[in-house]
Formats: sequence, C-alpha cells, structure tokens
Amino acid sequence: MGWMSRRPAEPGFSNDLSRSVREWRDKASLCPRPELLQAAQAGVLPPEQGQGILEHLESCELCKSLLADLETLDNAGLDKAGANRIWTQVQEGTAGAKRARTGALAAWREFWLRPLPVAVALALVVAIIGVRLAREFRKTGAPIAESRPTAPAPPSVFRLEKAPVLLPGSAVIVWRGQVDASRGQAKDLKQALAPYEKENYAEAARRLVSLRERYPHMAEAPFYLGICQLFLAQDEAATKSLKEAVNLASPTLADDAAWYLALADYRTGRLDLAMSLLEPVCRPGGDKSARACAGVKEIKARY
Repeated sequence: MGWMSRRPAEPGFSNDLSRSVREWRDKASLCPRPELLQAAQAGVLPPEQGQGILEHLESCELCKSLLADLETLDNAGLDKAGANRIWTQVQEGTAGAKRARTGALAAWREFWLRPLPVAVALALVVAIIGVRLAREFRKTGAPIAESRPTAPAPPSVFRLEKAPVLLPGSAVIVWRGQVDASRGQAKDLKQALAPYEKENYAEAARRLVSLRERYPHMAEAPFYLGICQLFLAQDEAATKSLKEAVNLASPTLADDAAWYLALADYRTGRLDLAMSLLEPVCRPGGDKSARACAGVKEIKARY
C-alpha cells in the first residue's frame, strides 16, 4: 500500500494543468496576430496601429518569443531536407485536426503533442510573405500594388426586349392586297397577342402558331411568335420563325424583323449572319439605324 501513497494526485495535477492552459489561452487571445507583429516591427503599418502593437510587444514575452521564432524561420536558408521536414509537420497537423473529432481527450492530446498546429503554420506563411513584401518596398521605394476592382463590362446591345404590338393603322396589316381581310386578321392578331402583352409568352406562342396556320402570308404572326420563342429560350425555333417574318415583312416591319432575327443568330453563335442582317439597317437616317450600328460594332469587337 505504500506505493499508492507515493502516486501523484492525478485530479489535482489535471486541474492545475487545465487552469494553466486556460490562463495561457486567455492571455494569447489578447495578442496581435503574428503577421501584424512582423508588420509593426517592419514599420509598414499606419502609426496609430503600429505604435500600439509595438507597446504591446515590449511587455509581452510570448509575442517577443513568437516574433523571434518568425524572424529565424524567415531568415533560415532551408535545404531540401529541412523544407520536407516542415511540410511533414504541417501534414501531420492536418491529420491531427481530422482525428480530433473522435473525442475531447483525443483532441486535447493532438493539440499539444503535434509538432506545429495548422493555424500557426498558415499564420507563419502569411507573416513571412508580408514581411518580404515590406522589405521589397523599403528597397525599391515603390508602393505595393493594390488590387482594384475591374470595371464591369458594358451591357450588350443584344439584350432581349419586347417589341411593341403593331396593329392596323400602325402596321398596315394587308393580306396580299385584300384590304377587307385585314380587319379580321387584326382582330385575331389582337386576341393572340393578349397573353404576349401580359408576358405570358408560352400561351401567346401557342395562339400565334394557330394564327400563322390560318394566315400563312401575315408577317406579324411569325414575327411575334419568334419573339415569344426567344423569351422562352427556344432560340433555334425563334430563328426559323423570324426568317419567315423577314421574308413576309412589309417595309414598316422589315427593320424590326431583321433586328430580332439578328438577335437570334447572335444568341446561337451565328455572328456572320447577324452582321449581314444588321449592316443594311445601319444606314444614315434609318429609323432603327442606331441600334443596328451598335450591334454591328459589338459583333466586330468580338472578332
């Protein structure tokens, strides 16, 4: 039984160690990050920030020791074996972090027994890079380049917008010279475009398909059908419908039909076809010339 009296009081030892660890962690949580310590030492921080860190450094033995170790690591000319040794330590730290999930006791042991915690290793890398940049700044006198956000790309002129509804009186819908028939076509077209005006493009497309079958020579049916198909991301079908509209369009509708067909070609990657449609519209004094000329310019910029 005598040997039992000589055993250390394990609960007391554990409590003392836990209290010491807590005190160390509480103290360390008030310390600046390692990269700030080196930056302050290098004199590259703003005076109001750097002075406070330097004052802390004078009174904190922990930070002094860490800073000395950082400078030693930064100035060390490591051979290949030394570099491999450090990398092995970092890998072991990573593996230890994963094993920490198995329990609190295992986590405590992994933290204190592994050679170098991963977070500290990463902090060392950041700090070393920062100090080296600061040294280059002092050598050359050139300011460290700041990353600036790049200017956003200008919006494309080929954005899809809904064409206004053109009915008799503005579109002059005429079915191969039969003026009397235009009234019935106009009424049917207006009914077919009611969902279009409410941006219900699927229903409008369904009605316009039927209208195109009833009036195969009316350009407005395939024209608005092609626009609906563009809004529904049916670009290939839109190309077919708008080609039909271009072939049937009256002078009033011709430029708009060419524009939307060029837009469909642009969306499907047929830039040469889009260019050939827009160049005739890009003419001085044309009603739609400004939009067409902007489209030609954008396509040329992509070549």
